[in-house]
Amino acid sequence: MIRTQIQLTESQAERLKRLAAREGVSMAELIRNGVEDLLTARLPVEREALRQRALAAIGRFRSGAEDLGSAHDRYFEEAAGE
Repeated sequence: MIRTQIQLTESQAERLKRLAAREGVSMAELIRNGVEDLLTARLPVEREALRQRALAAIGRFRSGAEDLGSAHDRYFEEAAGE
């Protein structure tokens, strides 16, 4: 890990301290989690990472439908309530 220094308002520091105590984690852990959430929300996932996630999902789910490959549009419309 890389050590860094940040400045918080007094209110932020106090609220963060209370939250850390309530959740039983350090303030640093809460800040790391917040930074990760921010980065995940604002930075696009790399194309290769998306590709790997899609490949990992192949064959992991079963619908039970014998004609899903040819009737996927109909199943989607039914699921979406259209």
